[in-house]
Amino acid sequence: LSGAATLALAQAPIKIGFMAELSGPQGALGQDQYDAFMMVVERNGGKLGGVPVTVLREDSQLKPEVATQIVDKLIEKDGVPIITGVTFSNVMMAVHKKIVDKEVFLIGSNAGPAPIAGAQCSPFSYVVSWQNDNQAEVVGKYATDKGYKRVIGMAPNYQAGKDFVAGFKFFFNDTATTEIYTPLNQPDF
Repeated sequence: LSGAATLALAQAPIKIGFMAELSGPQGALGQDQYDAFMMVVERNGGKLGGVPVTVLREDSQLKPEVATQIVDKLIEKDGVPIITGVTFSNVMMAVHKKIVDKEVFLIGSNAGPAPIAGAQCSPFSYVVSWQNDNQAEVVGKYATDKGYKRVIGMAPNYQAGKDFVAGFKFFFNDTATTEIYTPLNQPDF
């Protein structure tokens, strides 16, 4: 009986909260991430690592205030031990501390804000993509090596945009960098 109870417990599905931007202009990125995640789950017969999973899909709408409400629901009502799929850095910054402080695993599939890699780093957080500023550091180094003197850094006005400009400036040895931050949803420049 003890062995049967252990086997039944081991096969109980683990709930995973998948929260991403699934609507609006940014929805395609979140939907692609969700589709890829679910393709793996489906190809493994509804299991990850041999363990059955139930995926709870949520749309943060690129709104940090909506994302924090979703996180509360996923943790407190649904009891998920894992949240994944966070697409944008402004949403990640809004939910990161709330999730990891509850010792829920946060597996970021796209967003890689620089602040959570340093002092706010947590053993309950893992970003599978990149740290935002790292991608721009190499471009800053390239601009320095080429001898460029004046640069305009233009990025969306949110965490990732600010991280990219900061990464560029980290290796760009000239202080003549003008920064322009546009609204996040601005499609026309």
